[in-house]
Amino acid sequence: MLNCKEATMLASKKQEGKITLMERLKLAFHNVMCVYCKRFEQQAKIIARRVKQTSVDRRMPDEAKKTVKNAIKSL
Repeated sequence: MLNCKEATMLASKKQEGKITLMERLKLAFHNVMCVYCKRFEQQAKIIARRVKQTSVDRRMPDEAKKTVKNAIKSL
């Protein structure tokens, strides 16, 4: 069973499309029981969609994107 910290990390990872079927199932099960993590996942989805819609994502150099992604992974 996931704790909330693990669930939020998986929810963030899911927005990049890098989540396994088992992780997806664990997250879904956790979200059935935890309204806060479910809300976090919904908000993360909205934020990711908005970032893709803005020009900020396109202006950010590829190296900076890698740095941000690596920092998130290391948490």
